[in-house]
Amino acid sequence: MRKLYVRIYFAVLASLAVFALAAGLLWHQFGEDGPWSQAYEVAATIAQNALPPAGAPKTEQQAALEKLAANLRADIALFAPDRSPLAAVGAPLPAPAAGRERGGWIHRLGGPAWVVRLPDGRWLEARAPRGHGHAPYGLFLALALLALAVGVGAYPVVRRLTLRLERLQAGVELLGAGDLSARVQVEGNDEVAQLAESFNREAQSRTGAGHRRARYLDRRDPAREPP
Repeated sequence: MRKLYVRIYFAVLASLAVFALAAGLLWHQFGEDGPWSQAYEVAATIAQNALPPAGAPKTEQQAALEKLAANLRADIALFAPDRSPLAAVGAPLPAPAAGRERGGWIHRLGGPAWVVRLPDGRWLEARAPRGHGHAPYGLFLALALLALAVGVGAYPVVRRLTLRLERLQAGVELLGAGDLSARVQVEGNDEVAQLAESFNREAQSRTGAGHRRARYLDRRDPAREPP
């Protein structure tokens, strides 16, 4: 039979796992359609204002992109509306997929990249330097670590509660076996403590009843009197 503390602890872990999974799914489902979508639009407008017009020569766009990417330590590429390369800084980046119509994160083997579509139709793509994580992945990792920390911290709490119940069970078994001296320690001020107090009162009542019965039998049967 599975111990009560194991069942309670598994219930806590299952609740944490469901919470982390639900939070991750909600982020994945609505993260880029909520505040992130507004951030994409703002970034696209700022980038377009800092870059020359779409019809400017490539050399001018390259110089502007290098100025925009200064001190960012990131790989950045600018693509035309038809996704042909216009300018690039750092390691080369592939163009956004042909079927893509909006900005967001792109998952690749070389690392996640962030792409925005400028109001004039151009695409600006950036890949953070190695060592910088992807925001949703960081969120999932943070949720997993939080669930792990809560799970580890919950174990001693659950175990302490069930140990009190196990001691109470042992006392009940001793009392049922005829040990009228059986008592349990009262710990805390919760329902388990109240149950322990009730058990001790019942055990004390049975002890008193046993003594009274013994004295009654002694009076009825003189042969029971000690010499």
